[in-house]
Amino acid sequence: MESTIELFKVFYSLCLTSDEFTRAVLSLQFDENFAVYISTIINDYNWNHIVTNRHPLAPNSPFQAARDLIMHGIITEYLHRYLEISHSVKMFEKQKS
Repeated sequence: MESTIELFKVFYSLCLTSDEFTRAVLSLQFDENFAVYISTIINDYNWNHIVTNRHPLAPNSPFQAARDLIMHGIITEYLHRYLEISHSVKMFEKQKS
């Protein structure tokens, strides 16, 4: 899968300016910021330890973009499922009481 993403990245980069491509690659490192926002909204910080794409104080190389994209997808899917389960538990507790 990583090889496929690396191949796609070559064609993707040809469609963008250098600045746009850099911004797209660096945006994959903002998962930690979104995790903090979502945790604040739902008042639950129990899942933040899984976020591996950290704030880009020292930006990753574009050569690591495929790995960052894979991790972004995994974290996003995990968060989506976590929110579904959390909502189901709250609804169950509400019906129970």
